[in-house]
Amino acid sequence: MPAYNSKVLEQGQKIIFFDGECAMCSRFVRFCLRRDTRRRLRYAPIGGTTWDTLIERVAPGEKETIHVLTDERHLVRTPAVIEILGEIGGLWRMIATVLWIIPRPIRDIGYRFIAWNRKRLSKITGTCTLPDPDGRACILP
Repeated sequence: MPAYNSKVLEQGQKIIFFDGECAMCSRFVRFCLRRDTRRRLRYAPIGGTTWDTLIERVAPGEKETIHVLTDERHLVRTPAVIEILGEIGGLWRMIATVLWIIPRPIRDIGYRFIAWNRKRLSKITGTCTLPDPDGRACILP
């Protein structure tokens, strides 16, 4: 049984919690929005109202990583990324399967490298832009 109120989520829906101040994270959200044709993914910034309501009491201090909340699970880091890629489908589902085969300690080394350098790498990715109106409907407070 989850330690949060899973009734907030619709059946099969997932919430991705991301760093709203990081250009790389915002770019990843736009990447997902373009590919999530079934609109089962929702997005909420870490530290926002949705975060405070659902996650902060479950994972205090875990603000420097990506989170995925489903109606049954709370995933962080590489399992969260794998869940997202699997949900997007197509070629990304195959990439998720390959990543899942790689032992988690090895996957986490790559994740940590990107996470530690994301602010520096964000300078390369440019500024954030707002999604189209359809995408905005998937963004939670």
